[in-house]
Amino acid sequence: MDTDPSSPLIVDLVILGACFALSFFFSAAETALISANTLRLQHMAEGGNRAAKKLLELKADTAGLLATLLLGNNVANILSAAVSTAVAIRLYGEDYGVVIATATTTLIVLIFCEVLPKSLAAASPEKASISLLLPVLVARAILGPAAWLLQVLT
Repeated sequence: MDTDPSSPLIVDLVILGACFALSFFFSAAETALISANTLRLQHMAEGGNRAAKKLLELKADTAGLLATLLLGNNVANILSAAVSTAVAIRLYGEDYGVVIATATTTLIVLIFCEVLPKSLAAASPEKASISLLLPVLVARAILGPAAWLLQVLT
């Protein structure tokens, strides 16, 4: 994260956009995978759907799955708050920057990174789960050790 005043603003905005995209992904994945109907997935798996079979394996470890998804979402949201605050302070000064960053980041995260992705995923959780399976597996591989530690500590 490069938010010093001499760095191009575009770099910070790209980082911020990536954080929002990751938050969207993790929120959608959480709702889709938790809401996906196990009986429907079993029926799909029995019909030869390998993605449905893998989703059933993921759902069998709900605690590990949730730890991974919540960890990823929280890291993305906290990083977005830090970057947006640094950018807003650079643009508006310390007097207004923190307030502007807090207000705008809260609205963006609430609407576009929480409500919208969860609503979309809840509308068709099995379909969304299958679409998000590969990125969830990648996230699980990357965040697995930290998620495991989080589970141990809680």
